[in-house]
Amino acid sequence: MKNYIYYLKTPPNGRFHFGNVDRESSLSSSSAYAYSDTVWGAILHNAFLLNKEKAIQLVESIEKNQISLSSAFFYLEQNGKKVIFLPKSIVYNAVISKSEGLDPKKVKNVEMLSKGVWESGFSVEEWFNKEKCQQLQNGKFICLKEEGDFDKNLKVYTKSVTPKNPISYTENVDNDQKIYYQTDVFLSENDIFSSGYYFLVKDSLESDLSAFLGKCIQNIVKFGLGGDRSTGAGQILEIKKEDFEWSIKNPLFFSNLSLLIPQDNDYREGYYKMMLRGGQNSSKHTNLSYVHCIADGGIFPKKIKGEIVDIGVNKLKIGMPYFAPIYLKNIEL
Repeated sequence: MKNYIYYLKTPPNGRFHFGNVDRESSLSSSSAYAYSDTVWGAILHNAFLLNKEKAIQLVESIEKNQISLSSAFFYLEQNGKKVIFLPKSIVYNAVISKSEGLDPKKVKNVEMLSKGVWESGFSVEEWFNKEKCQQLQNGKFICLKEEGDFDKNLKVYTKSVTPKNPISYTENVDNDQKIYYQTDVFLSENDIFSSGYYFLVKDSLESDLSAFLGKCIQNIVKFGLGGDRSTGAGQILEIKKEDFEWSIKNPLFFSNLSLLIPQDNDYREGYYKMMLRGGQNSSKHTNLSYVHCIADGGIFPKKIKGEIVDIGVNKLKIGMPYFAPIYLKNIEL
């Protein structure tokens, strides 16, 4: 398979909304980045608009594991150099009880590790060694010291909660609706650095279908990413594709960098957490089905199979995994 990375350049202080499951409102909460099902949703939306026949072939190729992609995580750019970040696995929280002198709150506070830290195999203690690593966003992001010159208080992103007044286009319905609060994500940018999103792709498609996939991805610039796009959220200015590779060879463990809906029960051999997805309003009286997924950052001794599930009429939830090699130092599952 060929490996690629797609960088999504966003407007200065770009606003995004990636809905989380909330039984009262599909807009109220937001994850900090776009999960893989959101990215797939944008790509397949564009695919069916462009060419229904090829779109169906693309879905079939996903089921055959001929293509996989990650969630859209954060990257920072400083002086023309990009640093990408990956989700910290909850397996690292397990070392807290085994490490003397390690502040559990500091470990739990970490959300993202740079690719350099990910591939270094550093222990959790080494994350907080100022000679080796540096902290960003008040300790939520960790990167290698040589990956950039960042301030500890640097904000990769911020969240803002705003009251919203529901608008109904049906007469005499507004009286039953209440004000809700919507969370939006704002990416940071200044004269020193800029932040954006990226996702990874593994592709063994035939050349024509691979080119079609590329066109669908590029059309995210036209249609945006995530929710609330009608009010200006989700804008992508440019998408750049580059070759990508992992430096870890012959790994003992793998981490899913996408949401995973396991096909079999072998996922129980891993270390992971579950999350609920789906449930959006699809019409006046029906919601899409909910589905349990394994969240980004699970750890497994082998690559396990995922699947695609139906969650409504002509609505799919892509649960095929993108696995990355990972080196775990002094950690056992």
